Amino acid sequence: MPPVRHHTAIFSAGPTRARRLKPEELRPIKNKVDEDGNPLPCALCKIKIDYKNVRLLSQFISNDTGMIYGRRITGLCGHKQKELTKAIRRARTMGFMPYTYKYPEYLNDPKPF
Repeated sequence: MPPVRHHTAIFSAGPTRARRLKPEELRPIKNKVDEDGNPLPCALCKIKIDYKNVRLLSQFISNDTGMIYGRRITGLCGHKQKELTKAIRRARTMGFMPYTYKYPEYLNDPKPF
């Protein structure tokens, strides 16, 4: 759950009890870099994303709600995340994928992130 701001202190919202977040938890996620300091490409940079590849696209949607996972969760670059979102929306519009849930035969596929 996203952090909740109460006055000046930041607490994490949770089902049991709110706790104060540590400073390292508040820092933004940095891109992964190699030993030379060059940014590493995302997992799909070398793969062509096609709206007909439902097995690949279904790995980036939630099992129960069918929502598309965000860029912070998937770890994709901005270009590929936008391309993935367009492909999922196109596949849903054309009837290749359901809107509200994931196909049961794809539930056991490994998560790419």
